[in-house]
Amino acid sequence: LVGSEMCIRDRAKGIWQTVYLEARPATFLRSLQFTPDVEKALATVRATFSAAAPAGSVLRLRFKTGGVPEVSQPVPADAAAVSFDVPIPRPQLWTLEDPFLYEVEASLTTPGGEDRVATYFGLRTISVMNLPGTDFPYIALNGRPVYLQMCLDQAYHPDGFYTFPSDAFMRDEILRSKQIGLNANRVHVKIEVPRKLYWADRLGLLIMADVPN
Repeated sequence: LVGSEMCIRDRAKGIWQTVYLEARPATFLRSLQFTPDVEKALATVRATFSAAAPAGSVLRLRFKTGGVPEVSQPVPADAAAVSFDVPIPRPQLWTLEDPFLYEVEASLTTPGGEDRVATYFGLRTISVMNLPGTDFPYIALNGRPVYLQMCLDQAYHPDGFYTFPSDAFMRDEILRSKQIGLNANRVHVKIEVPRKLYWADRLGLLIMADVPN
């Protein structure tokens, strides 16, 4: 078995995730991160740009779900990043039973053009606590202990090894995990394909990721 596994790994080389091209203006959104604070009912937004933003630049967030008002945040001239808080009215938590996601369309408008991206985030907390009445440490989701029922997800495929056959196949893997009673998967050895992590977020499955060697 060890020899067989090593043989598969030796053949997993080269490009194995999607390659694509994007047309972007001179100054574009390099990253957009939402850090939720459930207790304060807000999300801290941090956006970084490809270059120092010219004067007159504005970052806009339009929330498609969750009833959050649109946000228009002026970007200081020559700033390469901006951070601010967005209040979340009537917060809806992400749970295994109801994996609610806040879907967001973000746009960075500068005198040189506009960059627009679609993204999302969930409101949840992950922590460790003792199972009530015991000294057994449990993973807690939103302050409630969860008994993790997991499998080791190595993601080998007969034709592409680490390359998934299709987006529908990734979605079905998450659905099959839930159908056999799992509430989490441990992704083995590698950083998982972002699209598969999206389906875990969308369909309600926790992911534990190895730190790749």
